Amino acid sequence: RIVVESSARRATVYLLIYGSPGEISRVSVVLTDTVRLAAGLSAQLAARHNIEVAITVSPPSEVQDSTGSANDGGIWSEIDGQYMLRSCGMGFLLVNSSLNDQECVQCLQNSYTLSPFYGCEEDKCFPRDCRKCPKAADCSTLEFRSVAVGSVWEEEQASDLSGLQKRILSCPAGYKMMRDQEAPDQDNCLKCSKDYYRLSPVVWQGNSSLLPDCHPCPKGASCPGGNVVEAKANYWRLQTLISGDYDYLESASDVCQAINATNSTECLFPEGFYFAFSKAWSDAPMRCTRLPGISTGLVCARPSNTKKTGWTVRRSAIDDTNTTRDDDGTARVYQCMPGACDSNNTCAQNRTGSLCGFCSQGYVMTTTGCNVCPTEERLAPWRMVTIVFGAMIVLMLWFVMSWRPVVPEVDWLVANILSSISLIGSRCLCCDDTQGFTQDATKFIAPVFSGFKWIWSKLKACNSWWQNNNGRQLAKIYISFFQILGSFGMFGIVWPPLFSNAIDWIKGTFTFNILKLPSISCLWNGINFQTNLYAYTLAPVGLIAMLAMPILASRYRGLHLSATRRDRMTKDRFATNTFFIGFILYPALAMVTMSVLNCDSNVGRLRDDYRVVCPNIASSISLYSIVCMFVYPIGIPTAMHLALRGAGIVKVVKGKVEDAEFRALLALFMKLYVTIEMQRFARLVGNVDDDEQEFFTQTRKEFDKILALQVAYQDDGSDELDLELLRNVAKMVNAGARGMAGTSFQSIF
Repeated sequence: RIVVESSARRATVYLLIYGSPGEISRVSVVLTDTVRLAAGLSAQLAARHNIEVAITVSPPSEVQDSTGSANDGGIWSEIDGQYMLRSCGMGFLLVNSSLNDQECVQCLQNSYTLSPFYGCEEDKCFPRDCRKCPKAADCSTLEFRSVAVGSVWEEEQASDLSGLQKRILSCPAGYKMMRDQEAPDQDNCLKCSKDYYRLSPVVWQGNSSLLPDCHPCPKGASCPGGNVVEAKANYWRLQTLISGDYDYLESASDVCQAINATNSTECLFPEGFYFAFSKAWSDAPMRCTRLPGISTGLVCARPSNTKKTGWTVRRSAIDDTNTTRDDDGTARVYQCMPGACDSNNTCAQNRTGSLCGFCSQGYVMTTTGCNVCPTEERLAPWRMVTIVFGAMIVLMLWFVMSWRPVVPEVDWLVANILSSISLIGSRCLCCDDTQGFTQDATKFIAPVFSGFKWIWSKLKACNSWWQNNNGRQLAKIYISFFQILGSFGMFGIVWPPLFSNAIDWIKGTFTFNILKLPSISCLWNGINFQTNLYAYTLAPVGLIAMLAMPILASRYRGLHLSATRRDRMTKDRFATNTFFIGFILYPALAMVTMSVLNCDSNVGRLRDDYRVVCPNIASSISLYSIVCMFVYPIGIPTAMHLALRGAGIVKVVKGKVEDAEFRALLALFMKLYVTIEMQRFARLVGNVDDDEQEFFTQTRKEFDKILALQVAYQDDGSDELDLELLRNVAKMVNAGARGMAGTSFQSIF
């Protein structure tokens, strides 16, 4: 329809004809004679409307999309001499409610359609709006595009049967899904906010109540949002990588680098029953596997579709190019040993591996962390010197602590050797020659002998103090407290550096874990866990055998018949030394024997040595450890208890209690019924342990002393004490302290 203003006499009408190249060619032939075509149209229009027509035809040209919008894709067909619009392209709705109202209407911004017939009646399509664009999509162009990269959409029939519509099917990792069946335009993938995360995609399960939320950030991790989870310092995140159809973990591949490793060697989450747990691991086992795309050697891996009881490892349903995987979308963050881990899964203290649990190549584990070691060429001579020097000390202590009652001749021999050396030195001091050699030797030997003499005197003084002050008991007390203090490092507390270093030193020294002392640990570098276990558990057996040898020698020499006192001393030393060694080694023996049973359930490795996969409870090393656990952690206190009961400790304690009660009763009696003079005189006599004869002897002795003092000043031939005379004497003399401190002759009179 053409509308012309009343004052206008001429109007120009443009008709654009679209078609395929073939159709345009046929139409061009018809429009060639424009004069004849215009005359025919004018004849038809002049009769009824008084209109004349002039026609101008432009040559055909290819349609260019200069505005950036796509062609409406309209499809026309001729019906009874009339052209009818039958369909439209993507992003357009068909409108053909009348002959004069036929067009393809483009969807407005934030709306879309999957079919040009959306909203049409049976045979007509009236003007209408497109569907609202979901929140998780971008409908600013003719194409339906997802906002969350990696999300998946599906087409489904609308509930009102109006046609197909887009619904969110899954959201990628780092997002949670929002979907309500009654509100398609609210479909959305919301990115997890700060302090929340999600590591696996969310897939629509048919019910909005089953849609999972984002997970709270785990303890020890930092979560900026989305699917990013980074372990903080002192924490480590377990996260496998993907290669083809396998999940693998390079930090756990140390087991696969061993000489005896094969394709069936378990490297993580071993399969089987373990002492510390009532069932197998919840994780599928990982084994040494050959993955050429990752390494030329074996790698700790498992098939991606491996299933375990109640748990399945799932590959991302959205993006098969994901390079990491976690269990069911949750991050597994575990606490490391104090100081072992830095942030974002980097290891400190020259550590490496799962939970940064062992040392890098060229370093050795000590109580203070991983220390660098010299080359084997430099360590070999020091190792030999240490072994020889240690053996000499052990043999010397063995003789001093065990053999002296059995072989007193050695004491005689040592005394004679020292005497001979002293004699030779004294002779040198008395001689001289023209060359001055003796004088020079004297200047050298005299200070040496003087120094040895001083050292020997101090050693004798220390030994005397040790014996008189119960040094062995004091040592037990201090060792016990230091061993308790050394255990403070097991708590997840960040101690000050100075205190932490002190704890590490105390832990290595007073638990007698000599293989982990920082100063000598490099000498034993390369010793594996099994060898260490056997060394610790068999060494005490050897020590006890060495301590028992003097008893056999005493029996062989017949000391049990000819020198019973020395034989009894030998047996007493054996018992004392055995229990003392058991006491000081108990913490180290208990920890070592039970370390096989102390599995880290997070990764399936031994906590004491993360290079070792937790052994099965039925394995030989586990059974050996269980036996040793009954021998040492349980056996040592049991043996001490039985020994004390055998020695009559119950009777001894009962006697001490009765003695204390009697003394308390006696003290009360003396306070109430005994004069001060008699109490002071009793102090002079002292304790005679209920021996009447000894009491009479000591009393008579003290009486004679006082009588002799009285006779010295006035001898009247009497054998009775004159108290008045003694008081006068006491003012002139001081008889000195007697009995208890502060009791003297003057204090009595």
